[in-house]
Amino acid sequence: MKRFLILILLLASITPTNIVVAKSNKLEVNDWSNLPILHEGRVKPIDSFARIMMKTFANAESVGDLNASEWLALSVFDPARGVEFPIFKIRDFERYELSQQKNDLYSYTDLSGVIQSQQKNISTLLKQEQKKWSSNQDALMQLYEYYILYSQILRALTIIIPLDSDDGEKNFLDYKKSQRNLDEKIKNIIKRKGTDLEKYTDEEKRISFLSYQLKILEDSAENNVLFRIIPENWEIDNTNWHAPWNIINKGKGSPKSAEYIGIWKNMSVAYYNQDNKKWQKNINEASNFFASHKLYVEKIYNVLNLLQVVILLYGLSLLLMVISNFINNKLSKNIERISFTFLTFGITAHSAHIFLRIYILERPPVGTLYESILFVSLICVAGFVYMAWSQKTNIWILLGSLSGILLLTTAQGFVSEDTMSTLVAVLNTNFWLGTHVICITIGYGTCFIASLMAHYILVIKWIDPNNAQLFKQNFKNLKILIILCLLLTTIGTILGGIWADQSWGRFWGWDPKENGALLIVLWLAWLLHGCISKHINNIGFVIGSALLSIIVVLAWFGVNLLNIGLHSYGFITGVALSIGIFCAFEIILVTALWKLGKSTGVQHEK
Repeated sequence: MKRFLILILLLASITPTNIVVAKSNKLEVNDWSNLPILHEGRVKPIDSFARIMMKTFANAESVGDLNASEWLALSVFDPARGVEFPIFKIRDFERYELSQQKNDLYSYTDLSGVIQSQQKNISTLLKQEQKKWSSNQDALMQLYEYYILYSQILRALTIIIPLDSDDGEKNFLDYKKSQRNLDEKIKNIIKRKGTDLEKYTDEEKRISFLSYQLKILEDSAENNVLFRIIPENWEIDNTNWHAPWNIINKGKGSPKSAEYIGIWKNMSVAYYNQDNKKWQKNINEASNFFASHKLYVEKIYNVLNLLQVVILLYGLSLLLMVISNFINNKLSKNIERISFTFLTFGITAHSAHIFLRIYILERPPVGTLYESILFVSLICVAGFVYMAWSQKTNIWILLGSLSGILLLTTAQGFVSEDTMSTLVAVLNTNFWLGTHVICITIGYGTCFIASLMAHYILVIKWIDPNNAQLFKQNFKNLKILIILCLLLTTIGTILGGIWADQSWGRFWGWDPKENGALLIVLWLAWLLHGCISKHINNIGFVIGSALLSIIVVLAWFGVNLLNIGLHSYGFITGVALSIGIFCAFEIILVTALWKLGKSTGVQHEK
């Protein structure tokens, strides 16, 4: 799709046209950003689309004094200024002979120069397979893709925004109505004076330029399909949506579509004139065409950014727990209570974040790797909070906040421009997402709780080797957790097999992901059977449980590096080194704790 888009748009003229410059860009766009747009298969508020685009181009959610929605409004309503706004992050600017700019951000005009100078290389690369591109070539083609995307944004509304300041508020559609008369005037001018502009009067030059401008706009908008703000069928949800240019060129309009385009036309005029009253009036009229509350909920979700709040609350909880260990008992108890309060507030915000996603996406909370990390982290923290409440042991508060921070920090490495993307067809089933995927991810969360508990037991054995009662109690709890892990992962694996049978006609195919799930089940079964049969002593069981985190990480993330089998839709790149470092760190840490505990001379074998 990426190569197809680039190939088609390579053939189109993408030279900016001289569109009227608006007087300023001070209008309030908050309500405007609530209007819907179809992007990547999902209807979302313009606010989400703007954030995705700005994240794509600038790797930020605000640039200068403009947030994402303000920048997008500037780009679509005032493209003459939009081309000069620094929005493209180019770190290797020296390679393209660009002077260094603040935050390495460059404008569309700057990028145009790069693309023009690299046009020969781009044409050559388009004839090659993408996998043969070097890293520098891939970076160049990514810039070219961004250039084309922003070209579509800049021209999204050129069909309705004012074109000629001499004629007030006239736009492409207005002039198009008199196209035949305009063509006749051009023919007569050329017949009388030829093509030498020096011989033309000012009025003849204006007519000639206008005709050229209309031609350029029409040709360059041939494939302008990015800004899909108009439903094809207003009576059916989730139907095809069209960009303004596309709906006119393809004849997909209707009386209601014409009315809606008219409102956007008035909106563009209000933006040009900086008429806040008319601007808000037309936004309200456009909003009346839609009754979806999900758009407003998603806007709230974007603004709240609850995940950052969650990380902050978990961090404060962890910090307070660490501080409590260095002060007197009375004050320490009060600090621990505050820490527990922060942790419970964090869980509340964490749950709200996930429930908002469920409402917006209308599916269970786990559909991508990123979502699975969010969900597993909630399971871990909630599990530790329950243990802290039921056992009155505050160490679980520390481990709960630590697990939340570690997993949510890991999740940031899997953040794409759009964290609420549409799922591939095989995953787009709420029943199996709500059964198999939920069950197996709860199993992952429980496994991490067990692994952290095992780490804690090894620390106890090292620091307080003579406390046999504490070791015995925690060992008992660990065995119960391992049994629960085995139950959840086994049921989840069986449900996955049934899903595979319904989707692909076979229960088991030895795919990497299937093998990963089986590996967790076998590891847990081996630990339990070894413990029961006395082939594995208590410390061996604890060590095996501590290393369970490695098994889960390999089954959860590692198998996705292979990109083979029917489950290859979860393919990821660039994390092999991180996984390797984590596994090595865990092995070294667990081995060190075991050796330190062993040096105390107390084994707690029974």
